[in-house]
Amino acid sequence: MKTLKLRITMTLNFKIKLIVFVCCLIYVGKAQTNFKYKSNTFNVTQTNFYRILIDNNIRSKCKNDFSDLRILDSVNNEIPYFIYEPSAISFNEQFVNLEFTEGKRVANKFSEIIIENKTADTLNYLLLDVLNTTNSKMYSISGSNDSKKWISVSDYQYMSDIVSTNNLSVLKEIYFPSLNYKFIRLMFNDSISGAIQINKIGIIKNKIIYQTYSNLSSKLIKNPSNINKKVSSLILTFPIKSDVDNLKFNIITADFYQREVSIYKSTLTNYHKKTIYKKELISKTTLSSNYQNLIAIYKTKLDTLFIDIENNDNAALTIDSITGLQKDVWAICKLVNTKKVTLYFGNDAITSPNYDLVYFKNKINKNLTQLKTTSIEELKTNTSTVIVKQKWYQHKAVIWISIITAGILIALFSVSLLKDNKQ
Repeated sequence: MKTLKLRITMTLNFKIKLIVFVCCLIYVGKAQTNFKYKSNTFNVTQTNFYRILIDNNIRSKCKNDFSDLRILDSVNNEIPYFIYEPSAISFNEQFVNLEFTEGKRVANKFSEIIIENKTADTLNYLLLDVLNTTNSKMYSISGSNDSKKWISVSDYQYMSDIVSTNNLSVLKEIYFPSLNYKFIRLMFNDSISGAIQINKIGIIKNKIIYQTYSNLSSKLIKNPSNINKKVSSLILTFPIKSDVDNLKFNIITADFYQREVSIYKSTLTNYHKKTIYKKELISKTTLSSNYQNLIAIYKTKLDTLFIDIENNDNAALTIDSITGLQKDVWAICKLVNTKKVTLYFGNDAITSPNYDLVYFKNKINKNLTQLKTTSIEELKTNTSTVIVKQKWYQHKAVIWISIITAGILIALFSVSLLKDNKQ
């Protein structure tokens, strides 16, 4: 008898767990494809990498880590991307072409290339894009400021392995002592092997990229509940919940001032079984005529800030405006000639995508053409399913088959559970 009861108990537990598991599968399957919002970009006419600005309207409806963002082309193919948020100052490597001309060439003896260093930069290397060849080359380097009188820099240099298995040309680096001549001459020895074809010559330069910000729409009012005359109490409101990185104070009076400022956000808390709003201090610093009065707060999803300025025995400052600043963030992706690119977002249950592209983001130029999105469209429940073609379980047919199968299984197990309970 005990064995029978144990078997019944185990059967019940198994069936309950199976029902819970099937329900979870249904939830996960639907969560993978249901989005609340979408926004389109302008038409793309040229295949290239682009950066799409993730503006405040989109960010306010995305998860904080952007893991629910998906980009689809006009035929619903998912487009890999990575999020680019530069630091205050970052560097981007760029290939800079140097103009060059072919000089004298004597068949089976020598050929020369003359390179212009117009800005007289100090150089100690050059990058040569050379057409594939099995030949190796001896060469010498000389410099001049008038392209007439040449000074030897380095003789009897050797270039080998001028071949690529994947491309039509190969990028070769040649090094030499530092120089700043306006003209650099490469003299190749063609007496042993034939002449080589050079497509381009250049150097790599680091371009400084500064962090950019977008101004957030806001409204500044005096706090009507303030009764302390020695404190200027202000309320800054945003029309939507926004990621606020900095506050910029525009003070138009008082040549010399130094005031302590406290910044609070509004949070919900439980007090005696009631939910109330409470001010939470997020920054305490100083406003001073010696500085720009740019205050960093780095807070996400805010719609209201309370600002208290200690005046002590001074007259209150006249503040023309307080501007919320948001660091610009981009999604970088490769787009082909397509009529429409659509961003889908607003799905709390979805996880971050796993794209190969993120492993190569350091090799992609960040100084790209910027695309902006159109207005946001809220999707209806019955039309918010987006088919991401990269994963088989996200196809609509698979999801509906899973839901119907799971529904039948739940019904059968429920009947079976009732019978087991009666026994």
